[in-house]
Amino acid sequence: MSHDEVDQLERAYECFADQEAKGRSPLYVELAHGVADDVDVLTALAELPAAKPAESAVHSGTASVRGAGGLGGLSRAVLGPT
Repeated sequence: MSHDEVDQLERAYECFADQEAKGRSPLYVELAHGVADDVDVLTALAELPAAKPAESAVHSGTASVRGAGGLGGLSRAVLGPT
């Protein structure tokens, strides 16, 4: 995993938030911006095998965000407990 891969993933989540989710899902906008702003989450997602794309991991964290008080739930869902 390179710094370029993390940067590319960051841009992809920003693009998704600003172009795909905007006006459709405030939760996905918040999630995507939260991922793009969290280098630890981006790094973990960049290291996932191709069989488990990063988008699936983040969407799986949606329930955690709703039930665990915001983006901290997403970090825990992706990174595990600290």
